[in-house]
Amino acid sequence: MAEGTTHVRLEGACGVERAAEIKEQLLAVLEEDAERVELDLSGVTRADVSLQQIVCSAHRSLSSRGKKMDLAAPPSEAVTQVQRSGGFGRACMFRRQECPFQGGSGDE
Repeated sequence: MAEGTTHVRLEGACGVERAAEIKEQLLAVLEEDAERVELDLSGVTRADVSLQQIVCSAHRSLSSRGKKMDLAAPPSEAVTQVQRSGGFGRACMFRRQECPFQGGSGDE
């Protein structure tokens, strides 16, 4: 892992029942000195729109602080399905060119 990078890995079911926990985990990352966050969603077995909303919100907050968010690995199929059905990446209204989901949501 590169210096100045924080790695966050989410695994298992990451739906609304874990939304508060995931939000707190990503809020903690905002307070770190890292310039870049690598988010690994490859181990997510179940996702819903709440995960996508939290990730998009974290991306917006990081960007507003001059920090960058990237995906560490391709997201799991569960995440990709929610991403496609919700239009994430394709419909990003905030720094679309920097969206971590750009290119992986069927927007090619």
